Amino acid sequence: MPYNNIPIIVVLWEHAGFSGRRLVLTEDTPDLGVYGFHDMTSSIGIHPGPNYAAGTKHQVSFFEHSLYGGAQLILDGPAAYPSLVRPYNFNDVISSVNFGQGAWGTGTITPIPVVVELYEHADFAGRKFIVVQNISNLHTYGAFGDIVSSVKVIQGPNFVAGKKAKLCRDVGGGGGCIELAPGNYNNIHTSHSFGDVCSSVYVNY
Repeated sequence: MPYNNIPIIVVLWEHAGFSGRRLVLTEDTPDLGVYGFHDMTSSIGIHPGPNYAAGTKHQVSFFEHSLYGGAQLILDGPAAYPSLVRPYNFNDVISSVNFGQGAWGTGTITPIPVVVELYEHADFAGRKFIVVQNISNLHTYGAFGDIVSSVKVIQGPNFVAGKKAKLCRDVGGGGGCIELAPGNYNNIHTSHSFGDVCSSVYVNY
């Protein structure tokens, strides 16, 4: 998919208080199962992205079932929701997400020159993880350290010629890195000898 227009970014957290695994979303998601994130969300952050219009209020809908079914929770800004237990009674039930006309809150995530999609298995299979900002530790950020086998790098809304993503073996950008230009890399085990070793990712450096 293109990532040339990102007004808002939704971050789902596994635990209350913005802790545990997290999942980043930039578009309507009819089935969180593709990310291995069914019925896991306990707190939510809604952030302005690079195409956010200042002062614009937007809403995001969260659904109990896949394909936008079941009970629905609508949230808008300022978008920091440390617990879905009270007053929402919507903890650990979200299975799909629908973006309305965006949302606003604190912690703008911008610029985004490239967007990286990380996949657990070769040929873009298994769990998927979207990266729109530098992540120095995939192990604690999304429990996605040392499992990446295929990667898609897509031009973001702030892309300029020559921009690449950087994947590194160690936390904090150490241990040896590879740079990937926009494109699809269906098996970094064979193409880059870099399968199941990535611990940090950089999209803006």
